[in-house]
Amino acid sequence: MGGGLDLQRFLLARGIQASTHYVPLHSSPYGKVIARTPFPMTVTDDVTARLLRLPLYHALTEAEADEVVAGVTAFFAR
Repeated sequence: MGGGLDLQRFLLARGIQASTHYVPLHSSPYGKVIARTPFPMTVTDDVTARLLRLPLYHALTEAEADEVVAGVTAFFAR
């Protein structure tokens, strides 16, 4: 399982919503039709599996941002 998914579950258990981020063009439905790569996109696929979008929006309070930071810190401190 990718590290991003582990972190996502860890944060969700603490009430912090995080989501996967990008779908690489070569993996998207349309990209599969038009993309032409001469070799496997292993680095892109690896990074995509670990990329996670943390909460970030205009109404995010400082206390909420602190909770997100504390959650990420706790995950990596394990």
